[in-house]
Formats: sequence, C-alpha cells, structure tokens
Amino acid sequence: MSKKLLTVKIESILVNVNGEVPGAKPDKTNQRNVLTATLLYPRSGAPSVASAKQFDLQPGKSPDRLDQADFFSCGLFKEEVNDETILEIAVTDRDIASNFEKGFVQVFSAILGAGLTAATAGTGQILGAITGLALKAITGGVKNAGADSSVTIGQTDKVRLKMDDLAEAPTRMTLGFTVPALIEKNFFAPGPTGDPVEQRMRIEAGSANGTITLLVSATPA
Repeated sequence: MSKKLLTVKIESILVNVNGEVPGAKPDKTNQRNVLTATLLYPRSGAPSVASAKQFDLQPGKSPDRLDQADFFSCGLFKEEVNDETILEIAVTDRDIASNFEKGFVQVFSAILGAGLTAATAGTGQILGAITGLALKAITGGVKNAGADSSVTIGQTDKVRLKMDDLAEAPTRMTLGFTVPALIEKNFFAPGPTGDPVEQRMRIEAGSANGTITLLVSATPA
C-alpha cells in the first residue's frame, strides 16, 4: 500500500452560466459561488474529507486571485492518502457571501464541533474537514443554509486518484462540469412594448457548464 501526501490546487475555473438570470444587474451585494470538493475515504478514520471555497465566478472568466504560490488562495487538499481515493467537485450558483459563510459554519460545525466557528469566520473557505458525508449532502447543507433558491450549477464525474500514478511534479487535470438536475428560474425582462414580461431561464440536466483545471501531485508522506 502506497501512502503519500496528495496536493490538489485549482489552476482555473470556467463556467458558462453562473446562475444569474439574463440581464441581471452588476453585483452590488457581495455575491459568491461556492465550490465544494470531497475525497472519498483517503485513509483509515477519514470516511471523506471535504473542502469548500467561495469564488466570484463570471461566465467564461476564471477568478484572478488563484495564486499558485499561496495554498490558501488556490488549494483544495493537502491530505495523506493510502493507495487511492476518489475526488468529486461541485459548484453552486450565486448567493450573498455571508449566507454561504453561515452555511459553512452550520454544516461543518455540526461535524467537527463548535470550535470551528471561530476558525471559519471571515475566511470564506473550509479546507480538509474530515466528515462522513458525501459531496451531495455537504453541498446541499451549505446551500440550504443560504438562499432557498440556490442550486448546483455544475458537478464533475468521480475521479479515481491512484497515488502510484501521480508524481511529485504537478499533473494538470481538466474536469468538466455537468448540470446534475434541471434548473428553472423565472425573471422579468423588457417585452416588445418595453414593459417587463416574465420569462424563464431553463438549463437542462446533463448540460455542460464549463471546466475546472487542477494541479495534482503526490509526495512521500
């Protein structure tokens, strides 16, 4: 069994649709998308390990603060893994950043204890929380603590990471986001006469919605 320290960093994130309806006004409420990632049973005593980060995702543009020299800027995991693990990533549509932060605290504090609240306040991220929850449950909990209308706009396939197949030099890995369930949102837009007319944004389940590019490496633990 090969035991190594797995490092996963985000190089870029691109979405085609960030969850805003067409014609939405420029952000004035500090809105953010949330990206949540899990590693399935990387080692004994860790049924799953989760990380969550907030990003301001604009269609077709990767966030400009992904400093590869700063793990807290771009990093998802630095975790010891025995032999292999499974990685999965999801991203939600936009909500007020403070709502999502409350979601972080509620979901992860229930797992790790009340002391987590101080550690996450103001950071907009959770890194390497040991949980017994699947990605869907964690993402759903964070969303439900924010706006009721928040939905998952993209999710990757599950990717098996074998430590013996990874090198110390980072491997670039690009994963596609797929919309997991039908998204429908009503909104008002000017009609033929200029008066507001109710319309509906519809994104079909299974639609492609961008990519995430990771830098993945493994070093002896």
